[in-house]
Amino acid sequence: MSEAMTRSTTARIRMPVEFLAVVDEWAAAHNQPRSVAVRALIMRGMAWEDAKHASTTAQQPQKLAA
Repeated sequence: MSEAMTRSTTARIRMPVEFLAVVDEWAAAHNQPRSVAVRALIMRGMAWEDAKHASTTAQQPQKLAA
């Protein structure tokens, strides 16, 4: 199989040292390795965006039927 057809499941990202310190604290508090903590926090962030969108949509006034 050619290298062009393979798909990597890893992503290299650079984070500020201060951010990593906070991630490490969160990981330790939840007994998780850093890699798992990063994935969990990213997923929470995505869910937060969905929740914000849903709450904004729910708060919009409904049109009354005539």
